[in-house]
Amino acid sequence: MKRLIIIFIFSHCSLVLLAQSSALNSAIFAQRDGDIDVAYSFIEQAVVHEKTRSLPKTWYTRGLIFEDIHKATNPKYKSLSPVADSMAVACYFKTLELDSIKKGEYYTNAANRMPQFWGVLLNEGVGFYNSNDFAKAIRSYELAASLRPADTTAYLYALYSSSAGNMVDETYRISQKLISIGYESPRIYLMMIQYQRSIKNDTALAKEWVEKAYRRFPTDKGVMIEKLNLLLLAGDIDKAIEELDRAITNFPEDPVLYFNRGVMFEKKKMKEQAIADYQKGIDVDPKNFDCLYNLGALHFNEGVQYRNELNSLPRNPDPVKKKQLEDNMKKSFSSCIPFFTRAKEIRPTDSGLEINLNAAAEFSK
Repeated sequence: MKRLIIIFIFSHCSLVLLAQSSALNSAIFAQRDGDIDVAYSFIEQAVVHEKTRSLPKTWYTRGLIFEDIHKATNPKYKSLSPVADSMAVACYFKTLELDSIKKGEYYTNAANRMPQFWGVLLNEGVGFYNSNDFAKAIRSYELAASLRPADTTAYLYALYSSSAGNMVDETYRISQKLISIGYESPRIYLMMIQYQRSIKNDTALAKEWVEKAYRRFPTDKGVMIEKLNLLLLAGDIDKAIEELDRAITNFPEDPVLYFNRGVMFEKKKMKEQAIADYQKGIDVDPKNFDCLYNLGALHFNEGVQYRNELNSLPRNPDPVKKKQLEDNMKKSFSSCIPFFTRAKEIRPTDSGLEINLNAAAEFSK
């Protein structure tokens, strides 16, 4: 009797194992035949049973089934899982984990399948982007990125989507990720700087990012300008001028740089240097409104100063001094007219310019 009982128990165990192997095999055959719902039902049995839940074959098959669910157009199959894409990715990674030592057939199958699914997810992200569904685009791109974590392509596409959707927090997060995996681009650092300064109003952290960017891209114009902005916020005009000197050396054809340095020279009461920089900006771009206006305003304000001195003279002033002030006033107002006139040609509806031109014409007589 003992022998018969032992044989019976052994046979019972064999039947259980056979039943679970049958569930796995049935899932495989159903998946190959396109019977996705049947395959799903069987694989969910196999994946929880102690005899098959640790088999790489089980998880690889489950990954294929979830991928089929994700790509299905039939609502009957599509409704089996709303997150089938992420489930497929998780299953492929589980296959690699279970077969990481032997690296057998299913390790190889999963490793080969993952870049293919990466392409599927990337293309889906492009579709979402083109239909302006930027949140879904980011999800697809980041899921794709998880399959090829060292490849920056999917993260860059995610960044474009977050920027297009004006999703500032997502933009910051994705930018951080790109930097963490070694993607070096001034644009990414500029995004980090602008986020901290403009969105979070965190000048200290913005400064840290500026310094990081400056160490990596010391000759990038955008980075230079951010460095300059921080110096201006700190009121460090001398260092701001030094930074503008460097920027102009690298970008001598940029009138904005001459304009900004001219403003700095004006703040330091360095009139001749300011005039020279505004003129250089005009030489580079004859239609640069800011340089034309500031150069005109510099002469105009000087004329106003001479006129105020004239008005403050005593009733019987020194005729020589009075004549000198009058000549200087007329010269200053005359000097501003050509620059204001050219500026008005650029902005003909600027009422302030019209007022200044009329005043300059009157006081230069």
